[in-house]
Amino acid sequence: MKTLIRVMGLLLVLNSNAVTSQQVFNAFPGIQDPIIPSVTVQGHGSITMPPDQATLRLSISDKGRNLEAIKNKVGNITSRFLEFAENLDIKKKNLRTTSINIFPEYTYDPKTGKRIFDGYKINRGITVDLENIALLGQMIEGAINLGVNNINPPMFSSKNASEVNIKLHTLAMEDAKNKAIALAKSTNATVGRAIDVNAVPISFQPRPTEMRMLSADSAVMNEQNYEVGEITHQLSMIATFELIY
Repeated sequence: MKTLIRVMGLLLVLNSNAVTSQQVFNAFPGIQDPIIPSVTVQGHGSITMPPDQATLRLSISDKGRNLEAIKNKVGNITSRFLEFAENLDIKKKNLRTTSINIFPEYTYDPKTGKRIFDGYKINRGITVDLENIALLGQMIEGAINLGVNNINPPMFSSKNASEVNIKLHTLAMEDAKNKAIALAKSTNATVGRAIDVNAVPISFQPRPTEMRMLSADSAVMNEQNYEVGEITHQLSMIATFELIY
């Protein structure tokens, strides 16, 4: 319906103002003139680089029948970890904690068909944004030593995400144009202006990168090195170019 309305509007412009179709298409660059020879190609941009920051998600969980006791235990571990992180010069804005989640647990008695209370399970989450990725190993080992019992794989990323994004667009456009030139040569044509361009991010937000522990020396746990590998940013671009004969 929207397409029909736009077409009718264009016809009214043509009839009332006596302009040429080329003038209309110039005024609406997103609309392609079917009489213009063109070629549509897909270009790709890819940048692989080591990450320079990481997000680490941890949690402390415990269970038991004495709710106050396990709440205090989880609270104490949380407080000690936050103090440990601040001693590593982690900014307070980069430390986030959740409230304590409490879940009553029950077991089923098949003889009576009733649920029997079996205590509580509680957990509390902590998120750390590491601007200095060199602290990753020390942060993980310190958390383990303090009693943090759930650590998710770190999510790695790049601080200069906007610069990477611009470079990806440039690479993808260059790739698209090179493909268009190659196709144009087979028809004895040259490539003119870009008529339409659409960028499609593939995996700009980095996926979790495998973390591999190296030099596992238990005597110096907080000095272990962690190889974080590299992350790949990718972008795809669909571009339509004018063919000139």
